[in-house]
Amino acid sequence: MNTDQFKIEYRKSRGNLHVRPRGNPDNEAVRELLELIHEKYERRGFVFIDTSDLSTHDPGSIRIFKTMIESSPVVSPADLVFKGAKGMAIAPDGSRVLSQPRKRCCGGNGNCANCSCHSSGH
Repeated sequence: MNTDQFKIEYRKSRGNLHVRPRGNPDNEAVRELLELIHEKYERRGFVFIDTSDLSTHDPGSIRIFKTMIESSPVVSPADLVFKGAKGMAIAPDGSRVLSQPRKRCCGGNGNCANCSCHSSGH
């Protein structure tokens, strides 16, 4: 199985559309993602896009995504909420990005020998 093969999972919840693209988002994948959003978004709530499973982010594809969102009659940047490490790079101006705290093996209580939180004195 090609790990870079692009797939999109989605679900709806309380008026929101939750989208989880996986793989390498090339130009065709970006168009597929926007097509899904246009088909499934009901113009209420938000579109949450989880970037955790994107393998790379091509600058050309990101530009296409941003341009298409800015001209979309269905969804605006203000309707989008990005999650995951690549969210800042992908999010168009006017959209939201949820920051996620760093995960620590001990929860930050310093009870593990090889954890960065232990060595920093936390």
